Amino acid sequence: MHRFLFFIDNLNIGGFQRLCLDQAYALSDQGYSVEIHVLTEAQVGSTLLNIEKEFILSHNIQIIYHSGKHMKQFVNFFKVSYGLRSGDMVVSHSLRATAILGLIRLLLLTKFNFLTSIHQLPSLSDPVQRRKRYIYAQFSPYLSAYSISVKK
Repeated sequence: MHRFLFFIDNLNIGGFQRLCLDQAYALSDQGYSVEIHVLTEAQVGSTLLNIEKEFILSHNIQIIYHSGKHMKQFVNFFKVSYGLRSGDMVVSHSLRATAILGLIRLLLLTKFNFLTSIHQLPSLSDPVQRRKRYIYAQFSPYLSAYSISVKK
């Protein structure tokens, strides 16, 4: 069975976190193996993981944390990417993960299925952050806009 791997900055309570979990639930219900790779440490307190822990477990969704420095994340992502098979799909809800995965994709000379979902309007970012978002987005072969406003 094909796998879906989601990459996300954190599982705090928020819009893109909710979207990621809802996508994971729907794909799990269809019989896919689902992993969520989180770029920060597990948080204590009110997070989606803590609130929906039983529901996540009932869907057999694996949560894998890759906290640490960028180089450590790069090595971890490289190991994950090296194990991808044809038909597996990588969905990034994180522009930092997109940049790392894009570099790995170039280094491995493989064209694994890879999509980045953009959530924030560029006009809502400060100019430096907007440039970073634009540059990071260039590492993804496919971009998906979360809303019509973002698409425009």
